[in-house]
Amino acid sequence: MTTHLYPELDVTSWEVAEFEPLGSKPNKYWLLEPSTAEVGSEDRAKWLFKPRTIQPPPENVPKGDDWAEKVAGEIARELQLPAARIELAQRGVALGIISGDVSVGWDLVLGNVVLFEHDPSYPRDERRRVPGYTVEAIYAALQELGVEPPPGSPLDQDACSVFASYLVLDGLIGNTDRHHKNWGVLDDPTSPRLLAPTFDHASSLGFLLSDEQRNQRLDATDPNQTVEAYARRGRSQYFAGSPTLIELAAAAVQACSNPAAGDWFTRITEYSLDSFDAILDRMPDARMSQSSRMFARRLLAENRRRLLDELDRAR
Repeated sequence: MTTHLYPELDVTSWEVAEFEPLGSKPNKYWLLEPSTAEVGSEDRAKWLFKPRTIQPPPENVPKGDDWAEKVAGEIARELQLPAARIELAQRGVALGIISGDVSVGWDLVLGNVVLFEHDPSYPRDERRRVPGYTVEAIYAALQELGVEPPPGSPLDQDACSVFASYLVLDGLIGNTDRHHKNWGVLDDPTSPRLLAPTFDHASSLGFLLSDEQRNQRLDATDPNQTVEAYARRGRSQYFAGSPTLIELAAAAVQACSNPAAGDWFTRITEYSLDSFDAILDRMPDARMSQSSRMFARRLLAENRRRLLDELDRAR
């Protein structure tokens, strides 16, 4: 059976709307799509182009943040999480991705500002291991500010349970970059505030490793050097206490007063490992090596198992 690869959009001619000042990656641009018919979406006319980054000398090889963000976006879509749409793209000679604008005409208020609005003592300018950056603080802010779930969310979900889904996704893909500026709330003076769809998942799936490092872990006999050992080391350097990503996901589900938060674990239970393979197989070889695919597949399988084990312990 022929595998249809993900298309790569040439965005060289797209007009630059503005530069994106946030984040650690340089050369990010907001682009205006010349024709929505090209990607078939009426409400995604503005896209953020993020070129893939290169390891510094002497390696000088791509890091893998482009394929990691695309794979994460596809997993989010299949799990029916509200998430930015991701497409592979090329601008001139630069390969990267484009990420759909999650604000779609609303003002995006980032998490650090949301938490500060809820609690003026919150250290909104700190970055790592912020003492007040906890799941409970986020939920309290969302509830006090009357934030509603993103458009298209299941009817039984509220903003807190949808936010829990973002942390479940992080646990699954090993996303270590959920700091307080990597989520937000959509604001419009004439409407209730909405939780923004999740975005920016490039720091996942072992994207920083070289193929040599991946192969060493894939072939390792030392249990401390395997892919599974790598998965267990996944932690948040931003949330208070630096919890593991799996602990954080479980805590988010358990702390949510809406029992529908547990549905996200159920979705992962029903999501087969073959579905991961189908996503990985659609990545072009020029973007993702075979070692990257094998490593990502084992990482996803291990994190899925750990999430489900955590759910069983919580029951």
